[in-house]
Amino acid sequence: MWGKVHLDQASIPNLTLDQGAQGQDVKNAQGLLLARGNSPGPVDGIFGAQTLAATLAFQEAAAIGVDGQIGPQTWGALLNHF
Repeated sequence: MWGKVHLDQASIPNLTLDQGAQGQDVKNAQGLLLARGNSPGPVDGIFGAQTLAATLAFQEAAAIGVDGQIGPQTWGALLNHF
């Protein structure tokens, strides 16, 4: 089970993640994707192929721009549900 997500709300609009990114921000995004029903694979802080696929699926389901990046619009959609 995935734990709490810790995000700095003020930094999210300027934060864009894409394939190859690594770190806590990716781990936070993976946890949110998982909680929304889009499995990113292991919640390990590595934006790999499974996280990309989960991001694309989430973006399509949320009817937002489908670009595979977790930018302001995707963060907003992910966080809007919590």
